[in-house]
Amino acid sequence: MLFLLLLLLSSIHNDGDVVISAFVATPLSSVMVASTCVSSRSSRRMTYHHPAMTTSIDQNIESSSSSSLSPSDIESLSTKGYVIIPNFIPQSLVSELRQDILTLRSLNLFKVAKIGQDATNELNTNIRIAETCFIGRNRKELTSVSTTTTTTTKDSSVRDRPGGLYDILDNLRMTLDTLDPMSSSKLDINLMELLYVYYPQGGYYRRHRDAVPNSASALRKYSLLLYLNPPSWDPIDNAGQLRLHLDGGNDDRPPANVVRPNYIDVNPLGGTLVLFKSEAIPHEVLNTNAERYALVGWYNRRVSVTDIGNLGVGIAGGGVGDTARLAALVLAMTLVTYGVVSII
Repeated sequence: MLFLLLLLLSSIHNDGDVVISAFVATPLSSVMVASTCVSSRSSRRMTYHHPAMTTSIDQNIESSSSSSLSPSDIESLSTKGYVIIPNFIPQSLVSELRQDILTLRSLNLFKVAKIGQDATNELNTNIRIAETCFIGRNRKELTSVSTTTTTTTKDSSVRDRPGGLYDILDNLRMTLDTLDPMSSSKLDINLMELLYVYYPQGGYYRRHRDAVPNSASALRKYSLLLYLNPPSWDPIDNAGQLRLHLDGGNDDRPPANVVRPNYIDVNPLGGTLVLFKSEAIPHEVLNTNAERYALVGWYNRRVSVTDIGNLGVGIAGGGVGDTARLAALVLAMTLVTYGVVSII
């Protein structure tokens, strides 16, 4: 392990970033966004809850899907910390991705979702009821899966094909990297986390953050949710809204006598994309009354020497710890990156 530590540290750039090559994108931790999906209607309604007022905003969805961020989208993400984009992908692609989920579930590739990180990773149905399946380029268990009547190959699946899901998300990553051009901590394509999420009837995910200090999840810079529900989804009957908390709190809600509730409820309609800063916005998925489907992901920045030190503090309880402990930490991070270890 010491040799591995020296090998990794020898690859540190002048800007303090560690370059870790990876074959597949796999989870850095199990703290994750839960999400749901809903139908395409003539309008999309989001309800804003502000300390002084409650409003609802209708968004016309007649415009065609462009699968890219507009200048106003970028402005919203930069200034507010989040952006909600209806009809980000066309309904035809929504349908194909939802069918991909159904196929992968039928092949038992989904697992019951847990919470926590590393050794604390555990099943807790009081906080979360959902199933997940990690995806990403070059995952061997997915490249030969049949999602239609014919066998899907690496280059023809809805995920891998030219212009497919991965290409769309790569283009989105490149746009996000332009938001902070002076930052030395660019998004790392090899550390991106992607997964499908399935919620059964009665599923939910209570309030949480995606990026927790002194943990591997601290690398998460932007969280994304892409909803894949069918057009029949009804926000009132099926429920399961995404709630973005804007009260300045963390995993726990601030006391009501100190900070009044302030949140946005987003109807998770099929084709809608939600992007937000991972460390800034606690969120939750409200109880769902129907099965629903989504893609969830995180754009992670590159690993730095500071990150390794901070992670060591979090694990050692006040100090970086001895060389063996730090080496074990780096080894664990590398194994997760290479897909040898999964901690969700």
